[in-house]
Amino acid sequence: ASAIDVTFCQSLNTVGATYQVTTDFFHDPAATFTCFNATADGVTLDCQGHVVSTATSAGLDVTYAFNVTGFNNVTVKNCVFQNFTTGVLANNTINLTLLNNNVSNKNLDEGGAGFAIRQSNHTVVHNNSMSIGGTASWGLGTGIFFSDNSNNCTINSSRIDRVGGGGIQLGETTSSL
Repeated sequence: ASAIDVTFCQSLNTVGATYQVTTDFFHDPAATFTCFNATADGVTLDCQGHVVSTATSAGLDVTYAFNVTGFNNVTVKNCVFQNFTTGVLANNTINLTLLNNNVSNKNLDEGGAGFAIRQSNHTVVHNNSMSIGGTASWGLGTGIFFSDNSNNCTINSSRIDRVGGGGIQLGETTSSL
């Protein structure tokens, strides 16, 4: 099957499809809080090194570059996400792969993360880079956050820089670093 070209934020809703970003683009947080929503099993988002950015997310605005809730076998790779409150948010997901991504936001408020993984099992985080933190004294951010019974998760060959909150946080989880 051929890849589906992507030039703007959208739902990724075709089972087993690969969506490939073909250009850098800007996400308008006034239009929607989330750029990409995976709403099918087996979805792959391949940004091919392109930048997906949004307005600086300091303050009360909450933005997500990628969200998957309740779908399995999902991959996000080769993405550069800039200024989102959270790069990847996963809830109730099995077999999530995060590969070769770069997430940066230096103006996070409390609660932001590069990757926030909740109630998700068998997540693999490999060769990712993130620069997360705050420029003001209240700015906090977490590089990678596993919580709420996220089990059998693996992090390797990944780098987290300038974190105001925590680099890697594990809450009610069994994960390998």
